[in-house]
Amino acid sequence: MMTFVLSCMYSSYAQKDVDPKDMIGFGCYSGGMITKSVYDFTSLLEKSKYQNFLKFLDSKSKSEKFLAAVVCKKLNKDRKLKLSAIEIKKIDTILNSDELVSICSGCTYFSKISFKELSKKNKENFMLDKIEDWLAKY
Repeated sequence: MMTFVLSCMYSSYAQKDVDPKDMIGFGCYSGGMITKSVYDFTSLLEKSKYQNFLKFLDSKSKSEKFLAAVVCKKLNKDRKLKLSAIEIKKIDTILNSDELVSICSGCTYFSKISFKELSKKNKENFMLDKIEDWLAKY
């Protein structure tokens, strides 16, 4: 049974060319797990280590870079993190980028989406709603 599940997961990754090690997700796979980047960022948020998010703006990990931009922007808005003009410009550049990031939801939904599309508020973009709900908890 496990072999079947793993082969299905691999098949999903291969079809969408997603990166399972660098992904944003809040309820992935049959267990509804969060991804590593979401887990790591949640830990930082719980510990109020807000300054640490700034270093992820230059991360090679696409999921970390995108989440850092969203988190820093929200923390700045909530006056929990003071951003410089350079950092604000960097965040805007990231959020308007055509760079692709892998996302997942549930057992079968794996895809890639541009930072720009993932940042847009619209009814098709369920992932941005999940990110905003996640941030609201912390």
